[in-house]
Amino acid sequence: QAYERLYRCTGDQCRLMNKESPELNRILCQSISVLSNRPVMFQFVINEFATARRNAVVRSFIDALTRGTTSVPIEMHSHDPMRYIGDMAASIHQLVASERDNVDQLFKHCTEMNDNKII
Repeated sequence: QAYERLYRCTGDQCRLMNKESPELNRILCQSISVLSNRPVMFQFVINEFATARRNAVVRSFIDALTRGTTSVPIEMHSHDPMRYIGDMAASIHQLVASERDNVDQLFKHCTEMNDNKII
């Protein structure tokens, strides 16, 4: 029963990770670590986290294309294919790097798991 309650609370916290820069607190990381002992619950929580993060990343990329995040929108350079593709690649690189940091921080307490099993 305690695992079920932890699972529900952790799933709720993972659904809230849909912001551009989520705040991964220590309690969430420890909860993920504890749930790693229950593979089914762990997988559902990871799926919730992945869904929330995917939505945030897609929204960030679309914002970079259409509104611009730090400068003008990427679409403003669509007349110059090299710059357009380069800016898109740079935006994707930045998003992937920050997501990798998020995943590393989230799973830092899961020492028994290997990366291939998680991904």
